[in-house]
Amino acid sequence: MKIINIIVGILLIVGCSDDSVTNSQAASSEVAFVLCEGNMNSNNASLHTLSEDALSITTGDTGNSMAIYINNLLVVNNGSSNIVIYTISSEGITEYASTIDLNGSGPREILVIDDKAYVTQALAKNIAVIDLNTMEVINHIMLNGSPEDLATDNTSLFVTIMYIDYNNGWDGSNLISQINLTTSEIDTTYEVQSSPINIEYNNQKLYITSYSWSSIIDLSSKVVNTVNNVDGNYGNDITVYNNTVYRVYNKGIISMDDELNLLEDTYIDATTNNTIYSMSINSDLIYLGVTDDWQSPDSVFVLDFEGHEVSRYEVNGASPGSFVFWKSNQLNINAN
Repeated sequence: MKIINIIVGILLIVGCSDDSVTNSQAASSEVAFVLCEGNMNSNNASLHTLSEDALSITTGDTGNSMAIYINNLLVVNNGSSNIVIYTISSEGITEYASTIDLNGSGPREILVIDDKAYVTQALAKNIAVIDLNTMEVINHIMLNGSPEDLATDNTSLFVTIMYIDYNNGWDGSNLISQINLTTSEIDTTYEVQSSPINIEYNNQKLYITSYSWSSIIDLSSKVVNTVNNVDGNYGNDITVYNNTVYRVYNKGIISMDDELNLLEDTYIDATTNNTIYSMSINSDLIYLGVTDDWQSPDSVFVLDFEGHEVSRYEVNGASPGSFVFWKSNQLNINAN
């Protein structure tokens, strides 16, 4: 893994082996992980960390999402239909621990709430509930379509229903389901436009994005507002940082207000002609997964909020699509 610039003293990285491995380098205070999706049916999804020493781990077929629970890193492989669990020592050393077989369910996104992980399963049309103390599936929440992304206010679970039935094609659903975390029952269903993908919760509002539109749902009034993305410059990825909502836009990122208006003075240009495939924000730094051809190698750009490029990494994997950040003694940090 070639490093063009290095963040000093924060991050620990990983670079390339097909076996379960350990990193013997001295740990930093924080580890940034990036999951490269790889190519479908190629068994080349790969896990990397971002820093001076390089180590990467092949995780399976089509790596889709990640989450951290205490010192466990959970990697969801869509094509392999499993969750691969790695342990992270107090020194930041990463080792393979176990695998949860999800039996061809088409797992997509993962969200950790307390001591449970919730995993959307597009082919099974449900959400798998995993007890993180035993690392076993303990329940399935049935849905009226094939789910994609998850968000929470710690009372309810919100899920985008992207397809009517992914087993029978790509016909888009238009539903957002609100699930009671105590009963695991659907309390409310909202209608948006076709094929909702990403979802974020912030201050009693849900922000939903897709290829050609954005929606906001006011959970107090149940009102849904939608804006069409007419100029084609919008990416799907969206995140909340310091109570501000950001999404990928025009080869960079931009924030939005509560009416989905783009706040032009907040636009940060990533200065790339390639596709921004993913975005995450951590410790006042913006992480962008960038690809030019959906093939390995690809890049991760790290920017500050002034738009300055702090670091750029070439990762030996295709389509960097998910980030998580680990610190000692944390409870959990979900992927963005």
